[in-house]
Formats: sequence, structure tokens, C-alpha cells
Amino acid sequence: MKAKALILNIVLAPAIALAATPSDLPSGMLNISGEYQCTGFDPYSQQNYSSLLTISKVSERIYSIYDQTLVARSPDTSKVDVFSDREIGILNDNVLAIAYQNRRAPMEQGVEHVTFAPDGRSFFGVWAQMGGTVVGTESCHKLPAIAQS
Repeated sequence: MKAKALILNIVLAPAIALAATPSDLPSGMLNISGEYQCTGFDPYSQQNYSSLLTISKVSERIYSIYDQTLVARSPDTSKVDVFSDREIGILNDNVLAIAYQNRRAPMEQGVEHVTFAPDGRSFFGVWAQMGGTVVGTESCHKLPAIAQS
């Protein structure tokens, strides 16, 4: 159990540090749960990408993020690869600090600093892989909720 706690601390420590940005908006006022359509640029592959994120509240400030990313294959951009990952985030005011690990390549880990608009309906994120030297960016907009019947 101590080994798991140590690994969690190592992975989440940078994300927790990123979440320490103060703002005027209390975290309890934001409703960030929902689905988001995102576009971004991956500086490691030098490709644009599109993704669908599902953000779900786990506890008061902890959120689970399910990420389905579409990346065009080069040189045939008519075909895409779909990748999915689960991530964890900590919300502080309007900033969500995310720690991620690539399930296909477990040594690929990183953090993302996400800043939400005051209404929680869009955000801009900057992310980096551990040991990397460049940052990626993404912009996301909340999709309308589908009515439950």
C-alpha cells in the first residue's frame, strides 16, 4: 500500500502544485461535469487532434476524466486512430490540475493545467509529458446535455 501511495504522490504532486493558482471564483460554484469537444496540438507528434472528454465529479474537488482522442494517420489523413485514457484531476477555484498516464505506453505520463471560463462551459489547457521539453495546448467547449427520458 505504501508503494501505491508513493507512486500516487509522485504522479499527482506536480498536478497539485499547478492547482494552487488562486482566483475569485469558489470551486463550489463551477459545474464542470459533462462532455466537452476539444481540439489541440500535440508537439510530440506534430499533429492536431480532436477529442471528446467526459468529466465526472468523484468528490468535492476530485474529478475523473475520460478522454477519447482522434488522431489522423499520416500520410492518409482520411483514417484516424482512436485512443482513450482515464485521468484524474483536482479542482481549485477555476483551475483543474490533471495527472495522466498513457495506457498504451505506461511510461508516458504528464500533467495538464486547465483554466475554465467563469461559467464552466469552456476551458483552455496546457499540458506536458514528464521529462518533456515542449508543451501541448487544447481548447474545449462543453456540449449540451442530452435530456434524460
